[in-house]
Formats: sequence, C-alpha cells, structure tokens
Amino acid sequence: MINKKLIAVALAAATMGLASCGGSTTPTATSDAGKSEPVASPVDPFGSVEENSSEIKLDFDVRLTGTINSWDVASKSYQLSKVTNSEYSITVDLPAAAEFKVTFDGKWGGDLGYEPVSKGIAEDIAANFEDAGGNVGVKVAGSYKIDYFPFAVVGDNIPVKISAAKK
Repeated sequence: MINKKLIAVALAAATMGLASCGGSTTPTATSDAGKSEPVASPVDPFGSVEENSSEIKLDFDVRLTGTINSWDVASKSYQLSKVTNSEYSITVDLPAAAEFKVTFDGKWGGDLGYEPVSKGIAEDIAANFEDAGGNVGVKVAGSYKIDYFPFAVVGDNIPVKISAAKK
C-alpha cells in the first residue's frame, strides 16, 4: 500500500521545484495553435468568467432588506440598480424609525449592517442614522441615495455610501 502522506510530500516538493525553476504552477490548457494558456479558476466568488473573456461578470442582486419590506430578504422592492460592475445605486424615501441592512442575492449571510455602512454616511446627514441593534436605523425621514461598491469591501475602503438625494 502506498503511503498517501509520502505522495503528498513528493507532489508538494515537485511543485515547489517547478516554481523555483521558473516553471508555472498555474493550471494551463493547450490551444489549437499549440500555445499554452492559463485556465480560469473553477471557483469565482464574483460570478462566472465567460469562455474566451477576460472580464469578470458581477451577476448578483444587491438589496435593502428591513422594516421597509417586512425583512423579506427575497423582496426585490428595494433592489439597487447596477450602474457599472463596480457600482450599484438606489434613491429611496426612508421613513423615520425604519431599519435596514444591505443584502445580496436574496439571502442572509454576508449582509452589511450599521458598522460597515456607518463609515460611508455623508457627514452632513450622519445624525439622521443610528445603530439599531446592528441594523442601520433611520432617525430622520428623507430621500437618500445609497451606493454599493463591491470592490471596496477589501482593505480600508468604504463599501456603502449614503447621501441626501438631490432634488
């Protein structure tokens, strides 16, 4: 019987040796022209990569879920519009005492509540919102523009910005 640990160590050593010799450990495929090309990763958290395309497609729904829609995470009544692959936006009238979170794909998990959202509330309207048990609480009714930036969730950037809607 072959020792599985020994095989794993041998494969790891071979991979490290290949990388240190300038070889590639990126999966590749050979094209019809005989040229070796990188293969897309089978796991893509931002959507699917179309064949023969270098562009990542963002195909998910960004929504506000809260008292404004009876906490129905599947409701599309407060869905943000896709402006570009890196920006989603909605202008919405929010009543006082409303609470919400930013949710994705009609599911709970990965939602954004007060902590990450509060960093992007415009200074002139910051007093209009509060932490409502982890949700974004609306203290002052108004028309607000809410923008979501998917690529800003990494690092110190701000993923959600809230400003007063321009009339």
